[in-house]
Amino acid sequence: MCIKGNKRRVLCCLCKYDYRRPYQIANELGLCINTVSNVLGLLKKEGLVYCLNEDYYRPRLYRVTEKGKKKKNRVALIE
Repeated sequence: MCIKGNKRRVLCCLCKYDYRRPYQIANELGLCINTVSNVLGLLKKEGLVYCLNEDYYRPRLYRVTEKGKKKKNRVALIE
């Protein structure tokens, strides 16, 4: 599985913090909130991030999993 483009940018942004809200990631990266939400959904399906408060609609908080941290480190080594 290869991580490219926005998926890599969002994952790297999340790794810098303990947890983040989608709008915080969007503001930091200069992306639309819809793009960030879609990317977080894909990363969540792949097991690279998880939602801390799944029961709440807003504001959702996301954190990188250990699998995500390993994947991010692997991407950083390749670059």
